Amino acid sequence: MARLLTMANIQPNPDVLDLWRLSLHRIVLLAVISISCSHLVLAFADGWVVWRVSVGKPTFHILPMHPTTPKSSKPLSRPRKLYAKPELDKLAFDAAQQSAAGAIYEHGDSISQQYIPDSLTEQAHVRQFLMAHGLDRQSRQQLESRWNVQWSTRWQVAGDIWRRTLLQCLTARKAKVPMQIAEDKGTPSNARHNPYDFTGCLAHVEITECDSDGAVSRIMGYLCHNDECKSSVLKRIPAIPLHLHVYEVALEQLKSGARSTKQSSTTPKEQKLETDSSTEILAELLKIWKTHLSQGRAESFTLYVAITDTDVKERGALLQVSHSAMLDKPERSAIQRKTGRGTEKPHDPNPKASLLNSVDYEAAQKLIEDERSHFTALSKLGDPGAATAARVGAQYLDYLSATWMPKSLWQGWSLKARMVASTILGVPVESIITMTNHLESFNHVLKNKYIPQWQHSGAHLWFDFLIHILIIRILPEIFATRRHRQQYQNWVNLQFEKYAGGTNLSKVLQEERRVLQAIQKGSKACWWAADHQRDELAVAILRAGLLNGITRDVSEHQFEAVCYSTANPTSTPYQVTIHRIGYASCTCLDFVHRGGACKHLRALRIRLDAWVSSGHLPTFYYPGTPAAAKEIEEPLQPPALSEQGAMAAIINNLLVLQDMAGVEDPEDGIGPAMPGEAAVSEVDEQGEGSKPLSSRCNLSTEEAEQFQTVRRDWPFKSSSELNSS
Repeated sequence: MARLLTMANIQPNPDVLDLWRLSLHRIVLLAVISISCSHLVLAFADGWVVWRVSVGKPTFHILPMHPTTPKSSKPLSRPRKLYAKPELDKLAFDAAQQSAAGAIYEHGDSISQQYIPDSLTEQAHVRQFLMAHGLDRQSRQQLESRWNVQWSTRWQVAGDIWRRTLLQCLTARKAKVPMQIAEDKGTPSNARHNPYDFTGCLAHVEITECDSDGAVSRIMGYLCHNDECKSSVLKRIPAIPLHLHVYEVALEQLKSGARSTKQSSTTPKEQKLETDSSTEILAELLKIWKTHLSQGRAESFTLYVAITDTDVKERGALLQVSHSAMLDKPERSAIQRKTGRGTEKPHDPNPKASLLNSVDYEAAQKLIEDERSHFTALSKLGDPGAATAARVGAQYLDYLSATWMPKSLWQGWSLKARMVASTILGVPVESIITMTNHLESFNHVLKNKYIPQWQHSGAHLWFDFLIHILIIRILPEIFATRRHRQQYQNWVNLQFEKYAGGTNLSKVLQEERRVLQAIQKGSKACWWAADHQRDELAVAILRAGLLNGITRDVSEHQFEAVCYSTANPTSTPYQVTIHRIGYASCTCLDFVHRGGACKHLRALRIRLDAWVSSGHLPTFYYPGTPAAAKEIEEPLQPPALSEQGAMAAIINNLLVLQDMAGVEDPEDGIGPAMPGEAAVSEVDEQGEGSKPLSSRCNLSTEEAEQFQTVRRDWPFKSSSELNSS
């Protein structure tokens, strides 16, 4: 190169010669295109196509022709060092993960590498590195990708958009749903939408790249996955975005403008005529339909069972055509006594189920009268809140009696009607449907989506035209939509089956929904799934002293407590119950709508586990799955005690719990051991709280046992009075 420049009478530039020497191992001289008195044009094969040398001037003018050419005069110079640290606070880590991630950067276990955006060789190595970790652009756009964008920022340099993107492994993301919001809205707060299970993986990476050509200037982060993450597979179907064609069609519809429609109105007289004629029109249509189905048959068509709502027009038309069994679609939310979340227990623990399962009309009426008597007794307690609740409850019972309890209507929605229908049809009672939600949904779509497309300014359609579009346009479109949904479902199954270890995620989801629906039909089952977030909230409840009033029932196997809300401690407390056989319940919305162990139940369990570990209680069974919890039946309630016996049982429970409270809990720093701590503080101050009753009162073992038996009938006294006596 130097000799060539000397021949052209050009003083060589030392910087250019250094550049030539550095690139000599990968630059191949192809040809000298033209040499003239003023220019020397050379062609090379490393991306720099033309060098123009102006003869007589000791400078070089480099004309890069590659589409990814640099914009500076020194294309291969190392870019300035980037000192920006990754935004760790933007990662979806819990406290333990944040601490571990900080230790990674302190010990230098992270990677941090800068690259020349204009170097084809380095960028090729970067692309291979990103593809190996599933971080290239194409892999990140795949639905089954393990990486999720947590944070991003961008800026502009010389017309190009540069972007810093922080990505995190999906198995490291923990489902974070605000507990109180979930309780207020009644949503299943433990529902995990992440397609991968949580493994605590710490893998994350920040990539600085150019939007136009994808050139990467820096990669920084931690790319070591834990063993659980490496072996994890898809557990849920990931979120699938809408196809771009959907947006295109929607935008075209918006551009064309919404069609203005006018709601048709009728006068009250026309409405009355329409109501009067509806029954006759329906009856005439049903007669024609019945006659058509009876043609060519030895026997006439007979309608055995029909289900309607409370519309008298439909019921009247059906009764004119056929004297069949009439099933009514009951408003199940209405047939349920509205009670507050108080501590007062209802006379009937489940009036809704009792009414729906009634088979005798007189017994069904007696259920309502019993509830009315209960409200009457509640109004005489002298409590203003109880009086208001009793008045509202009595008003609701009046509505229930007038609307749903006429005998002809009761025969349609009670168990009696379903038993008659099952006998006529020859099927089990469980196979008789009680709702027509699928039909109501279809009617809603038909009336609000398909038919309005053919109406002009809301005008009614001619009957023949309605039949025509139903057969030619609407029904084919409905079946095509169902076929497309089935094809889409098949595509989803095939798309993610290999990433889910050969498991059909749709069937898994259907089974989970079936189990949850089975649980929601009856009383809510309680299972104790691993939930670190709720466990932490349970500890916070105990530290704040919100769990109080722990008592044990007569069977000595069930414990009940009162727990105040963490968001509003002055509101009505929740009733928490745990039984040794595995049954548990809570009146909070989280448990009512979800069914799993809430934070209040977990707080009571912590207290019970402390007593179990001290040997004062036998072990408890805690089911870990919804299926195991569903097998547990609600324990039978013991018979009601007399007022004196109930008071003695309460006194005995309190004294037994005081004895158990004397045993020190593990050093977990959790607040008071039990309610009524002030009552036993005198004993605890003397250091005798952990001693048995015989040693504290200087009694023999036999005398202590007799004392424990006799004191149940005593009037309530404090523990200090009992010990002194």
